[in-house]
Amino acid sequence: MKNIDFTIAPPKKRSEHVVESLEKVIVQSAEDEKLPPEHELAERFNVSKAVIREALTVLKERGLVQSRNGNGSYVSKPSTETVAKAVSRIITTNCINNRNLHDTRLILETATARLAAVNAAPEEIARLEATIEEMSELTMPYDEWLAIDMNFHVVMAKAGGNELLAMFVEMMMLLLKKYMLKGLYSNYDQSCTLNEHREIVNAMRTGRPDLCERAVRAHFASAWNHVAVYEKRQSAIG
Repeated sequence: MKNIDFTIAPPKKRSEHVVESLEKVIVQSAEDEKLPPEHELAERFNVSKAVIREALTVLKERGLVQSRNGNGSYVSKPSTETVAKAVSRIITTNCINNRNLHDTRLILETATARLAAVNAAPEEIARLEATIEEMSELTMPYDEWLAIDMNFHVVMAKAGGNELLAMFVEMMMLLLKKYMLKGLYSNYDQSCTLNEHREIVNAMRTGRPDLCERAVRAHFASAWNHVAVYEKRQSAIG
């Protein structure tokens, strides 16, 4: 340890320093703002262009920078999908199971449902009703049905008025896509989901958070049972 010169940071540390410094600037910048060219950044940070490219690659993976062919790099805002991919890696690495995902979703959506019962505007309730109507006209393919189903929950979350909670719910929808498809593959009657969605909207109209939460809990209990049926069937086959 005594022979190491700690005054010289290895290249990796230099790129991490650049990432941290640029990230602080980016989060306070306007979307689509153009970053200085690589050679200028290299001069400012007193590093090579290779280090700058490495740092920009990390920032792109985080959804904070977007490259435009022949026109440099621009500030971007992380999409829900970008965040979901990062969380998905954590879930896979830590072997998070379906029960944990289900319970987390339940916590988030009962909270947004209670808020929606108090804060939902008439046009937002109308949007939820339109989503149910759209679902009632489509049974196949499953991917299209699921996309509308997921949208129902995102719209409900946004109706609650808490932007951060709505973002979490939207991310959970992406993380739970495979889980939710299992319920569809269990051959259940899709009218169950429609009826449960209607119960949620009806509860929302009353303005009572307790009724809205109860409807969401009943919906999720049903969804969990459908997934359990599918997994039991798959276990018997395999």
